[in-house]
Amino acid sequence: MTFWLRVTGPALVSWPVLVLVAVWSGVLSLLGSGSTATGSLAVRAGIAFVAGMAAVGVVLIVWWLVLRRVGGLLHVVIAISAVLVAGAVRGLVVQMGFVAMGFSEGSAADYIQRIVPSIFTISFAFLVGASGVAAVASYRQTAGLLLAEQQRLVALIDSSALGIEERQTDALDRVQQRLDAELRGLALDTAPSAVEALESLAGDVVRPLSHSLAHELPQWDAEVPREAPRVRWVDVLRDPVASAAIRPLVLPLALLIIALPAGALVYQPRTGLATVLVGLGVLSGTLALGRLWLVRRPPQRLVLVWSAIVLILAIAALLTSRAASLIDRSDPSAGAIPSLTIFVVPVFGLIIAMASMMGARMRDITAELESTTRQLQWNLARVNTQQWEQSGRLSRALHGPVQSLLHARLLRLRRQLEDGEVSSTELDELRVDLQRALASALSPSDAPRPVSAVLADVTETWDGVAAVTCSVTALAEKHLSADPLCTHALTDLATEAVSNAVRHGKATTVEVTIDVDVTIDMEDDELIRLSVVDDGRVPAQGMPGLGTALLTRCTYDWSLAHDPTTLTARLPCVKASVMATVSAPRPHMVSP
Repeated sequence: MTFWLRVTGPALVSWPVLVLVAVWSGVLSLLGSGSTATGSLAVRAGIAFVAGMAAVGVVLIVWWLVLRRVGGLLHVVIAISAVLVAGAVRGLVVQMGFVAMGFSEGSAADYIQRIVPSIFTISFAFLVGASGVAAVASYRQTAGLLLAEQQRLVALIDSSALGIEERQTDALDRVQQRLDAELRGLALDTAPSAVEALESLAGDVVRPLSHSLAHELPQWDAEVPREAPRVRWVDVLRDPVASAAIRPLVLPLALLIIALPAGALVYQPRTGLATVLVGLGVLSGTLALGRLWLVRRPPQRLVLVWSAIVLILAIAALLTSRAASLIDRSDPSAGAIPSLTIFVVPVFGLIIAMASMMGARMRDITAELESTTRQLQWNLARVNTQQWEQSGRLSRALHGPVQSLLHARLLRLRRQLEDGEVSSTELDELRVDLQRALASALSPSDAPRPVSAVLADVTETWDGVAAVTCSVTALAEKHLSADPLCTHALTDLATEAVSNAVRHGKATTVEVTIDVDVTIDMEDDELIRLSVVDDGRVPAQGMPGLGTALLTRCTYDWSLAHDPTTLTARLPCVKASVMATVSAPRPHMVSP
Protein backbone atom coordinates (compact mmCIF):
# COMPACT_ATOMS: atom_id res chain seq x y z
CA MET A 1 0.00 0.00 0.00
CA THR A 2 2.86 2.38 0.79
CA PHE A 3 4.26 1.92 -2.72
CA TRP A 4 0.92 2.63 -4.37
CA LEU A 5 0.25 5.65 -2.20
CA ARG A 6 3.65 7.03 -3.16
CA VAL A 7 3.12 6.34 -6.88
CA THR A 8 -0.41 7.78 -6.95
CA GLY A 9 0.58 10.81 -4.86
CA PRO A 10 1.84 14.17 -6.14
CA ALA A 11 4.36 12.36 -8.36
CA LEU A 12 1.45 11.24 -10.57
CA VAL A 13 0.78 14.83 -11.64
CA SER A 14 4.38 16.08 -11.59
CA TRP A 15 5.63 17.77 -14.73
CA PRO A 16 8.10 15.00 -15.72
CA VAL A 17 5.28 12.43 -15.71
CA LEU A 18 2.90 14.68 -17.64
CA VAL A 19 5.56 15.44 -20.24
CA LEU A 20 6.46 11.75 -20.50
CA VAL A 21 2.84 10.76 -21.11
CA ALA A 22 2.25 13.45 -23.74
CA VAL A 23 5.48 12.67 -25.60
CA TRP A 24 5.00 8.92 -25.27
CA SER A 25 1.52 9.26 -26.74
CA GLY A 26 2.99 10.96 -29.80
CA VAL A 27 5.80 8.41 -30.11
CA LEU A 28 3.34 5.53 -30.13
CA SER A 29 1.84 6.85 -33.38
CA LEU A 30 5.24 6.52 -35.04
CA LEU A 31 5.36 2.78 -34.40
CA GLY A 32 2.87 1.92 -37.14
CA SER A 33 -0.65 0.67 -36.65
CA GLY A 34 -0.89 -2.19 -39.08
CA SER A 35 -3.54 -2.02 -41.74
CA THR A 36 -5.95 0.10 -39.71
CA ALA A 37 -4.33 3.51 -40.31
CA THR A 38 -2.55 5.30 -43.12
CA GLY A 39 -1.42 8.84 -43.72
CA SER A 40 1.37 11.20 -42.76
CA LEU A 41 3.38 10.09 -39.74
CA ALA A 42 3.86 13.71 -38.69
CA VAL A 43 0.11 14.41 -38.69
CA ARG A 44 -0.58 11.16 -36.86
CA ALA A 45 2.06 12.04 -34.29
CA GLY A 46 0.48 15.46 -33.82
CA ILE A 47 -2.96 13.94 -33.30
CA ALA A 48 -1.51 11.43 -30.84
CA PHE A 49 0.30 14.19 -28.93
CA VAL A 50 -2.95 16.15 -28.59
CA ALA A 51 -4.63 12.93 -27.43
CA GLY A 52 -1.85 12.53 -24.85
CA MET A 53 -2.58 16.04 -23.57
CA ALA A 54 -6.22 15.03 -23.24
CA ALA A 55 -5.17 12.04 -21.12
CA VAL A 56 -3.04 14.35 -18.99
CA GLY A 57 -6.02 16.66 -18.59
CA VAL A 58 -8.22 13.83 -17.33
CA VAL A 59 -5.75 12.92 -14.57
CA LEU A 60 -5.20 16.56 -13.61
CA ILE A 61 -8.94 17.20 -13.31
CA VAL A 62 -9.46 14.11 -11.16
CA TRP A 63 -6.48 15.09 -9.01
CA TRP A 64 -7.71 18.61 -8.28
CA LEU A 65 -11.33 17.60 -7.79
CA VAL A 66 -10.93 14.36 -5.85
CA LEU A 67 -7.51 12.82 -5.29
CA ARG A 68 -5.92 15.59 -3.27
CA ARG A 69 -8.85 15.43 -0.85
CA VAL A 70 -8.91 11.68 -0.13
CA GLY A 71 -6.36 9.18 1.11
CA GLY A 72 -5.72 5.52 1.78
CA LEU A 73 -7.14 2.72 -0.34
CA LEU A 74 -9.83 4.97 -1.80
CA HIS A 75 -7.15 7.33 -3.11
CA VAL A 76 -5.28 4.47 -4.79
CA VAL A 77 -8.44 3.02 -6.39
CA ILE A 78 -9.55 6.41 -7.76
CA ALA A 79 -6.05 7.22 -9.05
CA ILE A 80 -5.66 3.91 -10.91
CA SER A 81 -9.18 4.26 -12.30
CA ALA A 82 -8.29 7.78 -13.46
CA VAL A 83 -5.20 6.68 -15.39
CA LEU A 84 -7.15 3.82 -16.98
CA VAL A 85 -9.84 6.26 -18.10
CA ALA A 86 -7.10 8.63 -19.29
CA GLY A 87 -5.68 5.84 -21.46
CA ALA A 88 -9.10 5.13 -22.91
CA VAL A 89 -9.65 8.85 -23.60
CA ARG A 90 -6.30 9.04 -25.37
CA GLY A 91 -7.22 6.07 -27.62
CA LEU A 92 -10.63 7.53 -28.32
CA VAL A 93 -9.23 10.95 -29.26
CA VAL A 94 -6.59 9.34 -31.51
CA GLN A 95 -9.16 7.29 -33.38
CA MET A 96 -11.53 10.24 -33.75
CA GLY A 97 -8.68 12.34 -35.11
CA PHE A 98 -7.65 9.61 -37.55
CA VAL A 99 -11.24 9.27 -38.76
CA ALA A 100 -11.53 13.05 -39.19
CA MET A 101 -8.33 13.11 -41.25
CA GLY A 102 -9.36 10.08 -43.29
CA PHE A 103 -6.59 7.90 -41.87
CA SER A 104 -9.00 5.26 -40.53
CA GLU A 105 -12.40 3.88 -41.53
CA GLY A 106 -13.94 4.34 -38.09
CA SER A 107 -15.29 0.84 -37.57
CA ALA A 108 -15.90 -0.59 -34.14
CA ALA A 109 -12.85 -2.84 -34.58
CA ASP A 110 -10.70 0.22 -35.31
CA TYR A 111 -11.91 1.95 -32.17
CA ILE A 112 -11.12 -1.17 -30.12
CA GLN A 113 -7.64 -1.37 -31.67
CA ARG A 114 -6.98 2.22 -30.59
CA ILE A 115 -8.60 2.26 -27.16
CA VAL A 116 -7.55 -1.10 -25.63
CA PRO A 117 -3.76 -0.81 -26.29
CA SER A 118 -3.90 2.84 -25.27
CA ILE A 119 -5.37 1.92 -21.89
CA PHE A 120 -2.37 -0.29 -21.16
CA THR A 121 0.39 1.84 -22.68
CA ILE A 122 -0.71 5.22 -21.31
CA SER A 123 -1.64 3.86 -17.88
CA PHE A 124 1.72 2.13 -17.70
CA ALA A 125 3.49 5.35 -18.69
CA PHE A 126 1.69 7.22 -15.90
CA LEU A 127 2.53 4.63 -13.24
CA VAL A 128 6.12 3.91 -14.27
CA GLY A 129 6.87 7.60 -14.65
CA ALA A 130 5.31 8.36 -11.29
CA SER A 131 7.28 5.52 -9.73
CA GLY A 132 10.53 7.01 -11.00
CA VAL A 133 9.65 10.53 -9.88
CA ALA A 134 8.48 9.29 -6.47
CA ALA A 135 11.73 7.35 -6.02
CA VAL A 136 13.81 10.42 -6.83
CA ALA A 137 11.64 12.66 -4.62
CA SER A 138 11.85 10.19 -1.72
CA TYR A 139 15.60 9.98 -2.13
CA ARG A 140 15.96 13.77 -2.24
CA GLN A 141 13.85 14.14 0.90
CA THR A 142 15.72 11.47 2.86
CA ALA A 143 19.11 12.70 1.66
CA GLY A 144 18.16 16.25 2.61
CA LEU A 145 17.10 15.07 6.07
CA LEU A 146 20.40 13.23 6.45
CA LEU A 147 22.35 16.33 5.44
CA ALA A 148 20.37 18.41 7.94
CA GLU A 149 21.05 15.93 10.76
CA GLN A 150 24.73 15.77 9.84
CA GLN A 151 24.91 19.56 9.85
CA ARG A 152 23.29 19.59 13.29
CA LEU A 153 25.77 17.01 14.54
CA VAL A 154 28.78 18.87 13.15
CA ALA A 155 27.46 22.16 14.55
CA LEU A 156 26.90 20.53 17.94
CA ILE A 157 30.41 19.07 17.98
CA ASP A 158 31.95 22.37 16.88
CA SER A 159 30.01 24.63 19.19
CA SER A 160 29.12 22.56 22.25
CA ALA A 161 32.39 23.04 24.13
CA LEU A 162 32.37 26.77 23.41
CA GLY A 163 28.67 26.99 24.23
CA ILE A 164 29.10 25.23 27.55
CA GLU A 165 31.98 27.52 28.42
CA GLU A 166 29.91 30.59 27.48
CA ARG A 167 26.92 29.43 29.52
CA GLN A 168 29.10 28.62 32.49
CA THR A 169 30.76 32.02 32.15
CA ASP A 170 27.32 33.63 32.03
CA ALA A 171 26.33 31.83 35.23
CA LEU A 172 29.57 32.89 36.90
CA ASP A 173 29.15 36.49 35.73
CA ARG A 174 25.58 36.55 36.96
CA VAL A 175 26.59 35.32 40.39
CA GLN A 176 29.62 37.61 40.49
CA GLN A 177 27.56 40.66 39.54
CA ARG A 178 24.98 39.84 42.19
CA LEU A 179 27.65 39.46 44.86
CA ASP A 180 29.48 42.61 43.74
CA ALA A 181 26.24 44.57 43.91
CA GLU A 182 25.51 43.22 47.36
CA LEU A 183 29.05 43.98 48.53
CA ARG A 184 28.90 47.52 47.19
CA GLY A 185 25.59 48.07 48.96
CA LEU A 186 26.69 46.81 52.36
CA ALA A 187 25.88 49.22 55.17
CA LEU A 188 29.03 49.46 57.32
CA ASP A 189 28.31 52.65 59.25
CA THR A 190 27.63 50.76 62.48
CA ALA A 191 28.77 47.42 63.83
CA PRO A 192 25.28 45.85 64.05
CA SER A 193 24.39 46.91 60.47
CA ALA A 194 27.65 45.48 59.07
CA VAL A 195 27.13 42.12 60.76
CA GLU A 196 23.49 42.03 59.66
CA ALA A 197 24.49 42.86 56.08
CA LEU A 198 27.03 40.04 55.85
CA GLU A 199 24.63 37.58 57.43
CA SER A 200 22.01 38.59 54.86
CA LEU A 201 24.55 38.16 52.07
CA ALA A 202 25.32 34.61 53.21
CA GLY A 203 21.77 33.55 54.05
CA ASP A 204 19.62 35.54 51.60
CA VAL A 205 21.89 35.68 48.53
CA VAL A 206 24.56 32.97 48.43
CA ARG A 207 22.44 30.17 49.84
CA PRO A 208 19.42 30.78 47.51
CA LEU A 209 21.81 31.10 44.55
CA SER A 210 23.38 27.74 45.32
CA HIS A 211 19.97 26.10 45.57
CA SER A 212 18.81 27.78 42.37
CA LEU A 213 21.82 26.48 40.46
CA ALA A 214 21.33 23.01 41.88
CA HIS A 215 17.80 22.85 40.48
CA GLU A 216 18.44 24.89 37.36
CA LEU A 217 19.09 22.34 34.63
CA PRO A 218 20.29 24.08 31.47
CA GLN A 219 19.53 22.09 28.34
CA TRP A 220 21.55 22.19 25.16
CA ASP A 221 20.02 21.34 21.83
CA ALA A 222 21.42 21.36 18.33
CA GLU A 223 19.90 24.12 16.23
CA VAL A 224 17.59 22.88 13.50
CA PRO A 225 18.37 24.49 10.13
CA ARG A 226 15.70 26.99 9.11
CA GLU A 227 15.53 25.36 5.69
CA ALA A 228 16.31 21.71 5.07
CA PRO A 229 19.22 21.31 2.67
CA ARG A 230 17.96 20.72 -0.84
CA VAL A 231 19.35 17.89 -2.91
CA ARG A 232 19.38 18.92 -6.55
CA TRP A 233 18.07 16.63 -9.25
CA VAL A 234 21.51 16.46 -10.82
CA ASP A 235 22.92 15.20 -7.51
CA VAL A 236 20.63 12.18 -7.75
CA LEU A 237 22.46 11.04 -10.87
CA ARG A 238 26.00 11.53 -9.60
CA ASP A 239 26.48 8.30 -7.68
CA PRO A 240 24.55 5.55 -9.45
CA VAL A 241 24.55 2.00 -8.10
CA ALA A 242 25.37 0.25 -11.36
CA SER A 243 24.61 -3.26 -10.11
CA ALA A 244 21.01 -2.26 -9.31
CA ALA A 245 20.31 -0.44 -12.58
CA ILE A 246 19.44 -3.39 -14.83
CA ARG A 247 16.32 -5.39 -13.92
CA PRO A 248 16.13 -8.56 -16.08
CA LEU A 249 12.57 -9.29 -14.89
CA VAL A 250 10.98 -5.88 -14.37
CA LEU A 251 11.69 -4.40 -17.80
CA PRO A 252 10.46 -7.50 -19.71
CA LEU A 253 7.30 -7.33 -17.59
CA ALA A 254 6.85 -3.73 -18.70
CA LEU A 255 7.25 -4.77 -22.34
CA LEU A 256 4.77 -7.60 -21.84
CA ILE A 257 2.13 -5.26 -20.37
CA ILE A 258 2.52 -2.85 -23.27
CA ALA A 259 3.06 -5.26 -26.17
CA LEU A 260 0.68 -8.12 -25.41
CA PRO A 261 -2.61 -6.17 -25.84
CA ALA A 262 -1.28 -4.55 -29.02
CA GLY A 263 -0.01 -7.88 -30.30
CA ALA A 264 -3.34 -9.59 -29.62
CA LEU A 265 -5.30 -6.95 -31.54
CA VAL A 266 -2.95 -6.12 -34.39
CA TYR A 267 -1.32 -9.47 -35.17
CA GLN A 268 -2.68 -12.84 -35.97
CA PRO A 269 -3.07 -14.47 -32.52
CA ARG A 270 -0.38 -17.13 -32.98
CA THR A 271 2.11 -14.78 -34.58
CA GLY A 272 1.52 -12.05 -32.02
CA LEU A 273 1.99 -14.38 -29.06
CA ALA A 274 5.13 -15.94 -30.56
CA THR A 275 6.58 -12.52 -31.32
CA VAL A 276 6.02 -11.29 -27.78
CA LEU A 277 7.41 -14.44 -26.14
CA VAL A 278 10.54 -14.52 -28.30
CA GLY A 279 11.12 -10.83 -27.66
CA LEU A 280 10.74 -11.31 -23.91
CA GLY A 281 13.18 -14.23 -23.91
CA VAL A 282 15.85 -12.30 -25.81
CA LEU A 283 15.32 -9.19 -23.70
CA SER A 284 15.58 -11.06 -20.38
CA GLY A 285 18.71 -12.92 -21.46
CA THR A 286 20.44 -9.79 -22.73
CA LEU A 287 19.62 -7.84 -19.57
CA ALA A 288 20.79 -10.71 -17.36
CA LEU A 289 24.16 -10.78 -19.12
CA GLY A 290 24.41 -7.00 -18.89
CA ARG A 291 23.66 -7.05 -15.18
CA LEU A 292 26.26 -9.78 -14.64
CA TRP A 293 28.83 -7.63 -16.43
CA LEU A 294 28.02 -4.59 -14.28
CA VAL A 295 28.24 -6.65 -11.08
CA ARG A 296 31.57 -8.23 -11.96
CA ARG A 297 33.18 -5.21 -13.60
CA PRO A 298 31.45 -2.10 -12.24
CA PRO A 299 32.68 1.09 -13.95
CA GLN A 300 34.50 3.47 -11.63
CA ARG A 301 33.69 6.80 -13.27
CA LEU A 302 30.28 8.42 -13.41
CA VAL A 303 30.19 8.88 -17.17
CA LEU A 304 31.24 5.27 -17.69
CA VAL A 305 28.46 3.99 -15.43
CA TRP A 306 25.73 5.78 -17.31
CA SER A 307 27.34 4.92 -20.65
CA ALA A 308 27.34 1.24 -19.68
CA ILE A 309 23.66 1.39 -18.64
CA VAL A 310 22.64 3.10 -21.89
CA LEU A 311 24.76 0.67 -23.93
CA ILE A 312 23.17 -2.40 -22.30
CA LEU A 313 19.65 -1.03 -22.87
CA ALA A 314 20.45 -0.13 -26.48
CA ILE A 315 21.88 -3.57 -27.24
CA ALA A 316 18.90 -5.22 -25.52
CA ALA A 317 16.46 -3.11 -27.56
CA LEU A 318 18.19 -3.86 -30.87
CA LEU A 319 18.53 -7.60 -30.24
CA THR A 320 14.94 -7.90 -28.99
CA SER A 321 13.61 -5.95 -31.96
CA ARG A 322 15.63 -8.04 -34.40
CA ALA A 323 14.47 -11.31 -32.85
CA ALA A 324 10.83 -10.19 -32.91
CA SER A 325 11.05 -9.10 -36.54
CA LEU A 326 12.28 -12.56 -37.54
CA ILE A 327 9.05 -14.04 -36.15
CA ASP A 328 6.49 -11.50 -37.38
CA ARG A 329 7.82 -10.78 -40.90
CA SER A 330 5.12 -12.91 -42.51
CA ASP A 331 2.30 -11.08 -40.75
CA PRO A 332 0.53 -8.08 -42.39
CA SER A 333 1.26 -6.02 -39.29
CA ALA A 334 4.96 -6.91 -39.34
CA GLY A 335 7.15 -4.39 -37.52
CA ALA A 336 4.69 -3.15 -34.88
CA ILE A 337 6.20 -5.00 -31.92
CA PRO A 338 9.84 -4.65 -33.11
CA SER A 339 9.27 -0.89 -33.46
CA LEU A 340 7.55 -0.75 -30.08
CA THR A 341 10.55 -2.51 -28.50
CA ILE A 342 12.99 0.06 -29.89
CA PHE A 343 11.18 2.78 -27.90
CA VAL A 344 9.95 0.89 -24.83
CA VAL A 345 13.23 -0.69 -23.74
CA PRO A 346 15.42 2.47 -23.64
CA VAL A 347 12.73 4.87 -22.35
CA PHE A 348 11.22 2.72 -19.63
CA GLY A 349 14.53 0.97 -19.03
CA LEU A 350 16.13 4.24 -17.96
CA ILE A 351 13.16 5.13 -15.73
CA ILE A 352 13.21 1.69 -14.09
CA ALA A 353 17.01 1.87 -13.74
CA MET A 354 16.80 5.23 -12.02
CA ALA A 355 14.06 4.05 -9.64
CA SER A 356 15.99 0.86 -8.86
CA MET A 357 19.23 2.70 -8.17
CA MET A 358 17.40 5.18 -5.94
CA GLY A 359 15.97 2.26 -3.98
CA ALA A 360 19.41 0.75 -3.52
CA ARG A 361 20.91 4.05 -2.43
CA MET A 362 17.96 4.75 -0.14
CA ARG A 363 18.91 1.74 1.95
CA ASP A 364 22.39 3.16 2.44
CA ILE A 365 21.04 6.65 3.10
CA THR A 366 18.55 5.32 5.65
CA ALA A 367 21.28 3.36 7.47
CA GLU A 368 23.50 6.46 7.50
CA LEU A 369 20.61 8.58 8.78
CA GLU A 370 19.95 6.14 11.62
CA SER A 371 23.64 6.17 12.54
CA THR A 372 23.78 9.97 12.45
CA THR A 373 20.62 10.24 14.53
CA ARG A 374 22.09 7.92 17.15
CA GLN A 375 25.32 9.92 17.21
CA LEU A 376 23.43 13.20 17.52
CA GLN A 377 21.28 11.82 20.33
CA TRP A 378 24.39 10.53 22.12
CA ASN A 379 26.15 13.89 21.84
CA LEU A 380 23.13 15.85 23.01
CA ALA A 381 22.83 13.68 26.11
CA ARG A 382 26.57 14.01 26.67
CA VAL A 383 26.55 17.80 26.40
CA ASN A 384 23.56 18.12 28.72
CA THR A 385 25.31 15.84 31.21
CA GLN A 386 28.34 18.10 31.17
CA GLN A 387 26.09 21.12 31.64
CA TRP A 388 24.48 19.39 34.61
CA GLU A 389 27.84 18.56 36.16
CA GLN A 390 29.24 22.07 35.74
CA SER A 391 26.08 23.70 37.06
CA GLY A 392 26.20 21.40 40.09
CA ARG A 393 29.88 22.16 40.60
CA LEU A 394 29.19 25.90 40.80
CA SER A 395 26.29 25.23 43.16
CA ARG A 396 28.49 23.13 45.43
CA ALA A 397 31.19 25.83 45.39
CA LEU A 398 28.68 28.47 46.44
CA HIS A 399 27.18 26.24 49.09
CA GLY A 400 30.56 25.16 50.43
CA PRO A 401 33.73 27.24 49.97
CA VAL A 402 32.06 30.58 49.17
CA GLN A 403 29.58 30.39 52.01
CA SER A 404 32.30 29.19 54.37
CA LEU A 405 34.48 32.10 53.30
CA LEU A 406 31.62 34.51 54.02
CA HIS A 407 31.08 33.06 57.49
CA ALA A 408 34.83 33.15 58.22
CA ARG A 409 35.07 36.77 57.11
CA LEU A 410 31.93 37.54 59.10
CA LEU A 411 33.55 36.25 62.28
CA ARG A 412 36.69 38.27 61.54
CA LEU A 413 34.67 41.41 60.86
CA ARG A 414 32.80 40.94 64.13
CA ARG A 415 36.08 40.89 66.00
CA GLN A 416 37.37 43.91 64.05
CA LEU A 417 34.16 45.81 64.64
CA GLU A 418 34.50 45.15 68.35
CA ASP A 419 37.95 46.77 68.18
CA GLY A 420 37.22 49.56 65.72
CA GLU A 421 36.05 50.47 62.21
CA VAL A 422 36.29 48.25 59.13
CA SER A 423 38.27 49.73 56.27
CA SER A 424 37.32 49.63 52.58
CA THR A 425 40.40 47.51 52.02
CA GLU A 426 38.78 44.69 53.95
CA LEU A 427 35.78 44.77 51.62
CA ASP A 428 38.02 44.76 48.54
CA GLU A 429 39.88 41.76 49.92
CA LEU A 430 36.57 40.03 50.55
CA ARG A 431 35.51 40.68 46.98
CA VAL A 432 38.78 39.27 45.62
CA ASP A 433 38.48 36.19 47.80
CA LEU A 434 34.96 35.57 46.54
CA GLN A 435 36.06 35.92 42.93
CA ARG A 436 38.83 33.40 43.50
CA ALA A 437 36.41 30.97 45.11
CA LEU A 438 34.04 31.22 42.16
CA ALA A 439 36.88 30.76 39.67
CA SER A 440 38.00 27.60 41.48
CA ALA A 441 34.49 26.22 41.08
CA LEU A 442 35.08 25.97 37.33
CA SER A 443 38.20 23.88 37.71
CA PRO A 444 37.84 20.17 36.91
CA SER A 445 36.32 18.21 39.73
CA ASP A 446 38.20 15.46 41.48
CA ALA A 447 37.97 11.96 40.08
CA PRO A 448 34.70 10.40 41.23
CA ARG A 449 34.60 7.46 43.58
CA PRO A 450 34.22 4.05 41.96
CA VAL A 451 30.63 3.23 41.11
CA SER A 452 30.72 0.10 43.24
CA ALA A 453 31.77 2.19 46.26
CA VAL A 454 28.91 4.66 45.71
CA LEU A 455 26.40 1.83 45.36
CA ALA A 456 27.74 0.26 48.54
CA ASP A 457 26.99 3.54 50.34
CA VAL A 458 23.48 3.52 48.86
CA THR A 459 22.93 -0.01 50.15
CA GLU A 460 24.20 0.96 53.59
CA THR A 461 22.08 4.13 53.68
CA TRP A 462 18.84 2.20 53.28
CA ASP A 463 19.89 -0.77 55.41
CA GLY A 464 17.03 -1.66 57.75
CA VAL A 465 14.50 0.25 55.59
CA ALA A 466 14.74 -1.60 52.27
CA ALA A 467 16.83 -4.42 50.87
CA VAL A 468 18.95 -2.79 48.15
CA THR A 469 21.20 -5.01 46.04
CA CYS A 470 23.57 -3.58 43.43
CA SER A 471 25.73 -5.13 40.72
CA VAL A 472 28.10 -3.64 38.13
CA THR A 473 29.65 -5.65 35.31
CA ALA A 474 33.43 -5.56 34.93
CA LEU A 475 33.26 -3.95 31.46
CA ALA A 476 30.87 -1.24 32.68
CA GLU A 477 33.12 -0.43 35.63
CA LYS A 478 36.12 -0.30 33.30
CA HIS A 479 34.47 2.27 31.03
CA LEU A 480 33.10 4.28 33.94
CA SER A 481 36.49 4.44 35.64
CA ALA A 482 37.80 6.29 32.57
CA ASP A 483 34.77 8.59 32.27
CA PRO A 484 34.19 10.77 35.36
CA LEU A 485 31.38 12.68 33.65
CA CYS A 486 29.26 9.59 33.03
CA THR A 487 30.12 8.26 36.48
CA HIS A 488 28.84 11.41 38.20
CA ALA A 489 25.60 11.37 36.22
CA LEU A 490 25.10 7.63 36.68
CA THR A 491 25.67 7.66 40.44
CA ASP A 492 23.43 10.72 40.84
CA LEU A 493 20.69 9.00 38.88
CA ALA A 494 21.06 5.65 40.65
CA THR A 495 21.02 7.32 44.06
CA GLU A 496 17.97 9.38 43.11
CA ALA A 497 16.16 6.35 41.64
CA VAL A 498 16.67 4.22 44.77
CA SER A 499 15.63 7.12 46.99
CA ASN A 500 12.47 7.69 44.98
CA ALA A 501 11.64 3.98 44.95
CA VAL A 502 11.86 3.78 48.74
CA ARG A 503 10.51 7.19 49.77
CA HIS A 504 7.82 7.72 47.15
CA GLY A 505 7.13 4.20 45.90
CA LYS A 506 7.26 2.55 49.37
CA ALA A 507 9.51 -0.21 47.98
CA THR A 508 11.00 -2.79 50.32
CA THR A 509 13.33 -4.44 47.79
CA VAL A 510 15.35 -2.65 45.11
CA GLU A 511 17.74 -4.23 42.61
CA VAL A 512 20.22 -2.00 40.76
CA THR A 513 22.11 -3.36 37.74
CA ILE A 514 24.67 -1.49 35.64
CA ASP A 515 26.11 -2.94 32.45
CA VAL A 516 27.19 -2.01 28.92
CA ASP A 517 24.46 -1.87 26.32
CA VAL A 518 25.40 -3.92 23.28
CA THR A 519 22.42 -3.24 21.02
CA ILE A 520 23.99 -0.23 19.30
CA ASP A 521 27.51 -0.19 17.88
CA MET A 522 28.75 3.41 17.97
CA GLU A 523 32.46 2.81 17.35
CA ASP A 524 34.25 5.02 19.90
CA ASP A 525 31.17 5.75 22.02
CA GLU A 526 29.26 3.55 24.39
CA LEU A 527 25.97 3.35 26.23
CA ILE A 528 25.83 2.35 29.89
CA ARG A 529 22.51 0.80 30.90
CA LEU A 530 21.12 1.41 34.38
CA SER A 531 18.29 -0.83 35.50
CA VAL A 532 16.44 -0.29 38.78
CA VAL A 533 13.78 -2.88 39.63
CA ASP A 534 11.69 -2.59 42.80
CA ASP A 535 8.47 -3.87 44.36
CA GLY A 536 7.04 -0.41 44.98
CA ARG A 537 4.48 1.57 43.06
CA VAL A 538 5.11 4.18 40.40
CA PRO A 539 4.10 7.69 41.51
CA ALA A 540 1.32 9.22 39.43
CA GLN A 541 3.73 11.80 38.00
CA GLY A 542 6.54 9.27 37.37
CA MET A 543 9.91 10.01 38.93
CA PRO A 544 9.42 13.33 40.70
CA GLY A 545 11.53 16.46 40.48
CA LEU A 546 15.22 16.15 39.95
CA GLY A 547 15.07 12.53 38.81
CA THR A 548 12.82 13.31 35.85
CA ALA A 549 15.03 16.21 34.80
CA LEU A 550 18.10 13.98 34.88
CA LEU A 551 16.35 11.28 32.89
CA THR A 552 15.00 13.66 30.28
CA ARG A 553 18.14 15.63 29.61
CA CYS A 554 21.17 13.54 30.54
CA THR A 555 20.25 10.11 29.17
CA TYR A 556 20.31 8.69 25.67
CA ASP A 557 16.85 7.28 26.33
CA TRP A 558 14.85 5.87 29.24
CA SER A 559 11.66 4.02 30.08
CA LEU A 560 9.55 3.24 33.13
CA ALA A 561 7.54 0.02 33.25
CA HIS A 562 5.13 -1.58 35.74
CA ASP A 563 4.77 -5.00 37.37
CA PRO A 564 7.43 -4.89 38.63
CA THR A 565 8.36 -1.24 38.60
CA THR A 566 11.39 -1.07 36.32
CA LEU A 567 13.37 2.02 35.43
CA THR A 568 15.74 1.56 32.49
CA ALA A 569 18.04 4.36 31.36
CA ARG A 570 20.96 4.45 28.95
CA LEU A 571 23.65 7.07 29.51
CA PRO A 572 26.36 8.22 27.06
CA CYS A 573 29.81 6.98 27.98
CA VAL A 574 33.16 7.07 26.20
CA LYS A 575 34.92 3.74 25.87
CA ALA A 576 37.89 3.30 28.14
CA SER A 577 40.24 2.96 25.16
CA VAL A 578 39.25 6.32 23.71
CA MET A 579 39.64 8.68 26.69
CA ALA A 580 37.53 11.47 25.20
CA THR A 581 35.07 13.80 26.88
CA VAL A 582 32.23 15.47 25.07
CA SER A 583 32.91 15.63 21.38
CA ALA A 584 32.60 12.63 19.11
CA PRO A 585 34.39 12.07 15.80
CA ARG A 586 33.18 14.34 13.04
CA PRO A 587 30.81 12.33 10.87
CA HIS A 588 31.45 11.56 7.23
CA MET A 589 29.21 13.90 5.26
CA VAL A 590 27.11 12.08 2.72
CA SER A 591 27.40 13.02 -0.94
CA PRO A 592 23.96 12.40 -2.41
